[in-house]
Amino acid sequence: INAEYMGTPSECLFFFVDWFCFIVVIMHQVKVRKVKKCKLCGEKGHKSTECTQDMESHARGITSLAWIPKGVTNSLPLDEEELVVGPGEHPVDDAMLSESESEDDEIKENDYPFIVGRTNGNKAAYNFDVIVYDDEDDNQFLWSEIPLGCPPLCIKWADFAPSGATGNLAIVGSMMPQIEIFDINNRHNFNPVVQLGGYRDMNLIGEGLTKKQMKTHLLPGSHTDAVLSVDWNCNQRNIIASGSADHTIKIWDIEASNCVATLSNLHNSEVGVVQWHLKDKFLLLSAGISDGTVVASKAEKELETHQWKVGCPIECATWDPHEQFIFMIGTKDGRVQFYDIRVNDRLLKEFQAHQAQCNIIAPNYHFKGLIATGSNDKSISLWDTRSESPQLITNKTLGVGEVFAMSFNPNNPMLLAAGGSTDTELVWTITEEIKDKNYKLPQ
Repeated sequence: INAEYMGTPSECLFFFVDWFCFIVVIMHQVKVRKVKKCKLCGEKGHKSTECTQDMESHARGITSLAWIPKGVTNSLPLDEEELVVGPGEHPVDDAMLSESESEDDEIKENDYPFIVGRTNGNKAAYNFDVIVYDDEDDNQFLWSEIPLGCPPLCIKWADFAPSGATGNLAIVGSMMPQIEIFDINNRHNFNPVVQLGGYRDMNLIGEGLTKKQMKTHLLPGSHTDAVLSVDWNCNQRNIIASGSADHTIKIWDIEASNCVATLSNLHNSEVGVVQWHLKDKFLLLSAGISDGTVVASKAEKELETHQWKVGCPIECATWDPHEQFIFMIGTKDGRVQFYDIRVNDRLLKEFQAHQAQCNIIAPNYHFKGLIATGSNDKSISLWDTRSESPQLITNKTLGVGEVFAMSFNPNNPMLLAAGGSTDTELVWTITEEIKDKNYKLPQ
């Protein structure tokens, strides 16, 4: 403004308004945008859809895992007539079958097998593997590899056989609205022994039908969207539960191969967790991902539910195997919270486990209060939670990337299996870490 000229107040006001509007327009046109990284390779300057790097390197990695109890994997496979295979069988490529089985592939008495689900974000290949960990030599080998038609999102082990004998099954939920159950012992059979829900004709996939049109081809009782969580009821061996992106929970009878109940009014978002209680065969824990609710449902005679609103997205939830009424949840902001199903209106305790989201909580089945947490910060932490203020025992970054799956072995309390975004599974023997921290093991 020229100091020699001072207009009237109204002229000065109009002058400033004009300049302000001019500056706003210019800033809008030359707006500086924050340069984001490619979600696939992490480099700046291009979008993920324009990334030219090798697609095989963009695998999301291991999405889920579960231990197999010792002594069941050398059992005979199920009789083919015992369980009816559902529609949508996978073709078996004879070239993929092993010509012979060497002694190196034998599962020995001191071995610890577990199953992992692998998925690739670019739809290159999907499968679930049986990995065997040799505790004496501290190494592991691939015992079985089963190709899948779509990305596995959850996997659980189950002990069921119609004859009442010991079973050895893998329950797999995926991006499809179906649950596939495989006989682990029959490792060269790539077809599920049971399919629960899904489409009548899998050949319809890729035919250009809309999602609404595809729903008309679903089997009765099926989920209508991806299956995000599954769990086997160890107290009713023929029963499993599933949670889906369609906001529902379904209860299935494996032997009858059908849905026996649908719980459609418990959550207003994707159901990311379903877990049966270890002792009460009627009690089921579930969690909605984005609605921030946890529900304990009991359907002994009539459905009874208790709900907790957490107030933020829930990444994981699990029962405490040592406290009958306690469960734990992991949140998107990295906290771990404890609740009592007998008390609806208050939080028992909480602590900040990670600075990034807490993807998984793994309680130790032998030692009360010992839990492991895994996070998007690529670390795994061990915690002593017996006191009101849980104490960190150790924190490790072990090369699995963002931690998506983790579990303590049911037979050996010192073995912790984990997997994540690097597509590398590991078994961590925690004995030395606990000893270094002078952590006194519970009796």
